[in-house]
Amino acid sequence: MLVNTAGAPIGHDEAVAQTIRAYTAELREAMTAGVRAARPDASSSTVEALAESCTSHVITAMAIVPISPEDAARALDAARALIAAE
Repeated sequence: MLVNTAGAPIGHDEAVAQTIRAYTAELREAMTAGVRAARPDASSSTVEALAESCTSHVITAMAIVPISPEDAARALDAARALIAAE
């Protein structure tokens, strides 16, 4: 819901925008921890790049799942493949 709100007029409200930014930061932190756990030997720059990419894939999936669940699933599959790739 927060992802869809970002594109709506209410997304320009500062309190709403701050909530969306905080959610995105929390998701990025979780992705960073997950990538670090999955790829303990990866450099911190690799972990950060993978976490940022995967965060973007997840947000994309959340935004498009109502209209294209298959494409949302592909976005999540791509994120998993990025983490698994060496």
